[in-house]
Amino acid sequence: MRSLATKVSAGIRTIRGKILLLGVAMVFMFVLVVFAWIIPQMHDNLLSSKKEATKSETQTAWSVLDFYWRLEEAGEVTREEAQLAALETVRGMRYGPDSADYFWINDFSPTMVMHPFKPELEGKDLSENKDPRGKRLFMDFVEICRKDGEGFSEYMWQYKNDASRIVSKISYVKSFEPWGWIIGTGVYLEDVNASVSRFRNVMIAAMGLSLLVVVVLFLLLGRSISCEVKQIGDEAAAVYREVTNGDLAYRSDPARVGTEFRPILEEINSIVDIFTAYIDSRPAPTFTVDRNLDIRYVNSAGLEFIGKGMHQVKGNKCHAVFGHGACGTADCLCASSFQKGTSSYGEFPMHHGEKEMIINSTSLPIFNQEGEMSSCFELITDVTSRKEQEARERKVGDYQTRETEKLTRALESLSQGDLQVDLEVEAGDEDTEETR
Repeated sequence: MRSLATKVSAGIRTIRGKILLLGVAMVFMFVLVVFAWIIPQMHDNLLSSKKEATKSETQTAWSVLDFYWRLEEAGEVTREEAQLAALETVRGMRYGPDSADYFWINDFSPTMVMHPFKPELEGKDLSENKDPRGKRLFMDFVEICRKDGEGFSEYMWQYKNDASRIVSKISYVKSFEPWGWIIGTGVYLEDVNASVSRFRNVMIAAMGLSLLVVVVLFLLLGRSISCEVKQIGDEAAAVYREVTNGDLAYRSDPARVGTEFRPILEEINSIVDIFTAYIDSRPAPTFTVDRNLDIRYVNSAGLEFIGKGMHQVKGNKCHAVFGHGACGTADCLCASSFQKGTSSYGEFPMHHGEKEMIINSTSLPIFNQEGEMSSCFELITDVTSRKEQEARERKVGDYQTRETEKLTRALESLSQGDLQVDLEVEAGDEDTEETR
């Protein structure tokens, strides 16, 4: 026994054992879902469907009563003739898979008016008629119709025309006020349960077969699968390692694994593609650097900004490619992010070609699975125009303040009788010209 336990334990620790357990676990999870959710859901849906059908059938039979009542109202037949014709029509109405489902009619006394399978009840007082559980079902029908005019009621009743078989039944009853009648029909829960049982038995057989197939399949393919899984794991780890180190252009090679497993690596690549496409679509120059401050990736806007290709900049120091006022100083954003493990940002001057710019630069850390910062993003945004506009607005504001103060002093002098005031407007430039 100890030897067997040791072998089983050793098998579980292997890749093949884990894959086999995964397959068995999947089957049992499916079993759990089927019995805990699908079958109960199927029962509820089937019962709901049956109830709706019962309601619809009752409405159809009710329409027969309404038809003959209208003939009575039109004077074409007497009430007795109309009721007799309606009763015989409803008595012969059947529906359902075996055409064994029927309708009955009682009044509000309650007295049975018509029952196709229990004619001995016709004309009898039903007020004390109880099912095996003690429920006065016909009184319940009356209460439902008096309160709402129609509705559902659950009770025990004989199964169709088999008087020896008493089962649960849900009926829908609807009052026909002109004649003081209640017409109803019902669905047997026995039929619903039988349908669910058939489905359950089929599922049990199917799941037993599935379990056998899964065990055999995983035992036969376990060795090759374990090798493929290891290769997939190595490829995925390489992608994760390179991407977290900032190389967003790195992709795994699906050709390194079997054809049937290549979609896994292709999916991993597509996930990185989605993220890289987002970075590449950013209008602002964006690049990644590793802990040595070597560039690992530059988006399209960044390559256009510096006028170079990826192969020309990858592996170079970031300050040699995107040099700005903070590069090589204590304000270096990437170095600060690596030191603090947080984002860093600031505004710096930058010489770009023959143009002097002011840029807003932000450094965002990238952490690996161990929670260590392995690389970072740096985003550059040209804020030169905004800064120039802010400078113009300050200049205009200062100019207007000086002129307002000069005018205020002149008015004060005039109010005191001093006519020697200086009202000459200060010479401006193109920024202040329109305010003069």
